[in-house]
Amino acid sequence: MARYKSSVFFIILLLITAFIFITDIEAQDTDTNRALAQEFVRKAEALVKQNKIEEAIELYERIVKAVPDDFEFYIKLATLYEKEGNEAAAIENYKKASVYEHGNKKVYLRLAEHYFVNEDITAAETALKNAITNTEKMYQGNIELQLHDLYRYQGNFEEMFQKAEAEGTLTLEMHKLRARYFYNMGDLKKAVVDFEKAIEMAKESYERSPLSIQLLKAYLKQNRKDLALAFYKDEASKQDKSEIISAAYNLDGITIIFDGDDMRKILIDAYKKRDKLEELRTHFEQKLEEDTTN
Repeated sequence: MARYKSSVFFIILLLITAFIFITDIEAQDTDTNRALAQEFVRKAEALVKQNKIEEAIELYERIVKAVPDDFEFYIKLATLYEKEGNEAAAIENYKKASVYEHGNKKVYLRLAEHYFVNEDITAAETALKNAITNTEKMYQGNIELQLHDLYRYQGNFEEMFQKAEAEGTLTLEMHKLRARYFYNMGDLKKAVVDFEKAIEMAKESYERSPLSIQLLKAYLKQNRKDLALAFYKDEASKQDKSEIISAAYNLDGITIIFDGDDMRKILIDAYKKRDKLEELRTHFEQKLEEDTTN
């Protein structure tokens, strides 16, 4: 009983102190506000550890009123509302956080998740686009994949990508995703277009190499040997023949794969499968003779 009374007394004391804090806070400067807010954050977190979520929410509500331009407090408040299952309040606080911190991708991702759960697909799309904009390029791929999945969920995959293309917002990752989607659907003509555009946008060899292999496969699957050969020769002329892609040692010996080996193997295997290996050999022999003559 004594412990219960002590707990109740502690909560009442916190609320009274919080009321005094809010009443007097207007007379304090911003730095003082933040210092006092941090003290109340510690008290609120103590309540969270005791699983007293409602009391913690009440304290955080008072904190954000006192320090309204700190996005971290809104994020914390939003996560507490999530624990309570209050989706509407969680979304509202994530939105407020995004106003004060435009560059926080986590805020936009949480917003996207909440919008999706509540079937506000347009808002979810906007939130994901904002998350992409505020993410370093090398980490954008996973978020763009989520956007791609959202378009597929909507059932207007092509329409949304066409809209993004018209707006000039299609990224390298989006072209890759759309190309692979069309390739898997058997629409090779559209797949080729996006693979070609993705290759144009790829600046690094590690980005370009896998795309080149996929485009070569698409050409061969279309039976466009002319395009496949022309593309292979163009790529081969750009590659550093001495660049090692991978090296391994096993019981059979040492295996070293150089840049261009994969494309060469795909080309040979494709002609071999069609019983056209001799044709390929003749083509390159003639090409070699032409180069020697010139």
